[in-house]
Amino acid sequence: MLRSRKSALTQILNNRQLTTLIQPIVDLSSVLPMGYEALIRGPAGNLHSAGSLFKCASNYGLLKVLEAACLENAMAAARQIPIDKKVFINTNPSLMAEISGIKRDLSLIDSFPGRIVFEITEHVKVQDFMHVSRTCKMLKERGFLIAIDDVGSGYDRLRSVAELRPDFIKIDRPIVSGAAVDEQYQAIVKHLVALGAEIKCSVIAEGIETAYELAMMKKLGVTLGQGFFFSRPVQLKEIQKGADNFCQAKGL
Repeated sequence: MLRSRKSALTQILNNRQLTTLIQPIVDLSSVLPMGYEALIRGPAGNLHSAGSLFKCASNYGLLKVLEAACLENAMAAARQIPIDKKVFINTNPSLMAEISGIKRDLSLIDSFPGRIVFEITEHVKVQDFMHVSRTCKMLKERGFLIAIDDVGSGYDRLRSVAELRPDFIKIDRPIVSGAAVDEQYQAIVKHLVALGAEIKCSVIAEGIETAYELAMMKKLGVTLGQGFFFSRPVQLKEIQKGADNFCQAKGL
């Protein structure tokens, strides 16, 4: 069983069986996409989800190979996304710490600065902060942007905001849903919006699933959002019909 999972992942990587789905990140005032998050998927089966892919890769020492393949796929997707839209690419902070490796990978995307956003999706370990901070500084100097995922989910995420100087912070889904019904969560969102204004970074509400959650985020001052209310992750061909289709399908 264990060997078969490793073999399956190796086959996926060797045969280039990874695919990229995209999910819009929407300007809440116009309800139009300002960018898209690139989300990796494997073929149908036990290694379809990003979580299962990365867990398996971690177990068998294939994280670097998988991360490089994901970056390559995301760059291919970026070339098919309208040039005026940003492309958010998930990245692992422990791998970002390996500056020499990420510099090699950047040769793939140096033609995309200003629209590529590296989204830090996992918690940064204390011992990695110096290295990850240095890498983020190097990326920003080259014109790339930084986002931090799941802000509000713990102290280390707030430390990441302070240390890494992101251009975007993403509010964790439980806080977004909680704010729809609870004043304490609403206060947290207000503070994160104020923090974003103070440090000059945009705030994105993740996991918006209802019209009420959308209305609440707008009321609390959030300007950008993402979630199933706007669109589930879709194939790239969907945006070739026009970026407005995501919103038209909802009648927004």
